[in-house]
Amino acid sequence: MTGIEKSLLRVIATVLLYALASPILLLKAIAAFWKQLSTIDRIRSGSITCPWCGDAIQLNRVARCTVCSATTPGSLLQCSHCHSTFATVTCDACTSTVKVL
Repeated sequence: MTGIEKSLLRVIATVLLYALASPILLLKAIAAFWKQLSTIDRIRSGSITCPWCGDAIQLNRVARCTVCSATTPGSLLQCSHCHSTFATVTCDACTSTVKVL
């Protein structure tokens, strides 16, 4: 086999592998999309429930940013001063860390 034939076979094999993997990649993309939708719904509701104690955690209130130390009213998920984003919040009732994003 010449170098051109090897290169052509390599390209054909790569295309074939991508064609076989595309249904799996599509299912993974759909699952990620549904996860994003559920996260958006939880954030839009304005509060989340602590999975350990069941207490409601309000996402919009006066909070202190751990990055810039500014105390401002707004979302617990993004500082309105330095625009840092946070994926977790602390439950006020049981002081556990709750993953939001």
